[in-house]
Amino acid sequence: MPFILAAVPLVVALGGSTTDGYGLPSPATQNYAARYAQHIRGSLVNLAVSGAQCDDVVNNQIPKMPRGASIVILDCGINDIGGFGYTPEGKPDGSKRTAPANDAELSAARRDFANALALIRERAPSATIYLVNLRHWQRMTGIEAPQFAKDVNAWNVMLAETGLHVVNLSGDPRMYRKAYFQDDLLHPNVEGNAAIASDFH
Repeated sequence: MPFILAAVPLVVALGGSTTDGYGLPSPATQNYAARYAQHIRGSLVNLAVSGAQCDDVVNNQIPKMPRGASIVILDCGINDIGGFGYTPEGKPDGSKRTAPANDAELSAARRDFANALALIRERAPSATIYLVNLRHWQRMTGIEAPQFAKDVNAWNVMLAETGLHVVNLSGDPRMYRKAYFQDDLLHPNVEGNAAIASDFH
């Protein structure tokens, strides 16, 4: 009987700066999606772009998805919710946060997310879809704004209600420790990306 090589799993990653490896020494190999793909001995096509919102995933990333994906990672929502705050030097500042998204903007983001899921299923009908939920990162830069906490919780509930695999960053205690993050306390460092990759397992 001839020896048949198993197909290499194709992982496609969609999302924003956390997924594309913003601020890492070697973004293409140290981001969590790359580490996860390496762990399962798969190949990775990472289409994530810093600053992307869910509509960017729909309009600019999914159309570039290759056919035949085994696993699709979708990580959007934090840029839609907003509420970021930094000093002019780029340091986190919980007292000077930008306004969070309003109800109309959040409703639009939810529609974009649902549209993204439908398009992923259409393009990769046999793929396993992983959703990455949102951590309450404002807790690391001061008092968490009540509206931000409410929006993050509501977003995470929406992800859970899909019935898909949800990578639970919100519930991982490492995701609230400074040792796992860059100076902005928003983007994971090398160790943080390794921690996120382990949450997939």
